[in-house]
Amino acid sequence: MTDRDPWVLDGDASPSRVTLPVMEETVEIGRRTEITGRVRIDVRTQVVDELVETMLEATEMRVERHEINRMLEPGSPVPQQTQDGDTTIIPVIEEVLVVEKRLMLRAELHVTAVTTSEAVMTTVSLRRQTAEITRLGADEAAADPTPDRSL
Repeated sequence: MTDRDPWVLDGDASPSRVTLPVMEETVEIGRRTEITGRVRIDVRTQVVDELVETMLEATEMRVERHEINRMLEPGSPVPQQTQDGDTTIIPVIEEVLVVEKRLMLRAELHVTAVTTSEAVMTTVSLRRQTAEITRLGADEAAADPTPDRSL
């Protein structure tokens, strides 16, 4: 190219015609993958014994035998199991031989549920995990033989 001014007419060009230079810029956009480093995560599980306090409840069944020894009247209904608050009353019937056969209420069993609570201390094993993260630079990442385990 020459260093002449594009706005000046050539010596032999006619004044009605002017040549203007036109320029155009173009852009190409692309992308590439570049490894700048890696991250290594090591997860460890630890078992830690801790002392915990809790309330334990126990239900104890107390059975009391109440002797009745009363003859039932002929034709009277047989006593049924009944409930008196927390106590269940279970009749115990026996056939006895008399000149005639009658039912005799021998006893009643009074069964009461008693709940108790007590504080106890015990040791339990708990597991806890920790994660150690190590960042590797691009040079270390390229030299690392560990396979890439992408999520």
